Amino acid sequence: MDLVAAQMPHDPDPLSDIVFIQRTGALFPVYRTFSLLEQLKGRVTVPTILFYPGDLDGAAGLRFMGVLAAEHNYRPKIF
Repeated sequence: MDLVAAQMPHDPDPLSDIVFIQRTGALFPVYRTFSLLEQLKGRVTVPTILFYPGDLDGAAGLRFMGVLAAEHNYRPKIF
C-alpha cells in the first residue's frame, strides 16, 4: 500500500488528475485486488482506473485471471 501511496500525486486535483493502476496480476496469489481497492477507499480523491486481468461475470462479478471463482462484491463501476 505504501508503494501505491508514494506514486500518487502530492496535491491531487480531481478535475485534472487520474490514477491508473496496472500490473495487478503480479500480486496474485499473495494479494487480491479487492484488498487494494478497499485500502485505497477514502485515501484517493481522484478518479482511479484499475486494469483488471480477468473476466466479467454478470453485472458486478469478476473472475481474476479466469482462475478464481467470480466475486460479486465489487462496488466500483465495471466497464
